[in-house]
Amino acid sequence: MDELLILKGNGTDPYRNLATEWVLTRTLQGQTAILYLWQNAHTIVVGRNQDVLMECRASEFRKDGGKIARRMSGGGAVYHDLGNLNFTMILPESAFDIPKQMQIIARAVQSLGIPARVDGRNDLTVEGKKFSGSAFYCHDGKAFHHGTILVKSNRGEMQKWLTADRSKLARHAVHSVESRTENLTFYRSDLTVPMTASAVRASFEEAFGSSCRGKQFTTQEEQKIRYYTSCFSAESFIMDRTIPDAEILRGSFSWGNITVRFIRESGRIQAFQAVTDAMDAELFATLDKNFTGRSFEELPQIIRTLPCDAAIQRDLLSLFQKNGNGES
Repeated sequence: MDELLILKGNGTDPYRNLATEWVLTRTLQGQTAILYLWQNAHTIVVGRNQDVLMECRASEFRKDGGKIARRMSGGGAVYHDLGNLNFTMILPESAFDIPKQMQIIARAVQSLGIPARVDGRNDLTVEGKKFSGSAFYCHDGKAFHHGTILVKSNRGEMQKWLTADRSKLARHAVHSVESRTENLTFYRSDLTVPMTASAVRASFEEAFGSSCRGKQFTTQEEQKIRYYTSCFSAESFIMDRTIPDAEILRGSFSWGNITVRFIRESGRIQAFQAVTDAMDAELFATLDKNFTGRSFEELPQIIRTLPCDAAIQRDLLSLFQKNGNGES
């Protein structure tokens, strides 16, 4: 990397924080890597293709003063409070290296005397308990890797508001969201969020062999952040994820859960929506364009041409072939 930049979030509003992340990504220049550290207060953030009402007790949470946001990456719903530190690493797609980026966080936590390890593609654990989950987004040659670090989060609130799918919990052989997570303060009681943030910065700098310079926004970038803040906070973006009177298909696979909603008239799909916690946000966000106007008989060939892992193709083929009559 030619340059490393760092930005610490100013405020705990999830819509501005997500807008800041988006603007940092879209305006990334050359061989630059950015570390963005931020926090949200009493917030639930859902993945790009999730249905809010399936993931949390939305109405009660809002009455309790909580905010609900939707991010651009895939994956599942998460609860944020001020005991949680969020990180985002923004890089050119050509330099985007998920294993390397996961190790940056693992080594940061290890430097604090806690035996963290990478678990699978996007989780970090200590003694089998998850303290960090990641998600990813790539577009137009630019990419970001963001995630949570549970330092001293209120896990009771997490359990109270999130309504995890039973099949997802079964895949992890646990009974609740709370039971499969743990705060880092369980392993080091004096740990704080600022201490963790400093360790992440040091690990980021070590991984790229350089020191970070503070990121300063231009007037134009500030204007873009204000604009995208309004986009991320729009109710239509957060909640608009339902097709009325739709036929429904459901599946649970190694890559995630999926609920497909569609309306079929004269043998052709007139409206289509995929609700999923799969990590590949772009793939499932664009399925409606690929499937709308097509017949069920055409879907296998379309699925075989999708730019995705063979396992996802296989499971989608199975889902549609087995449920070709629209039975759930």
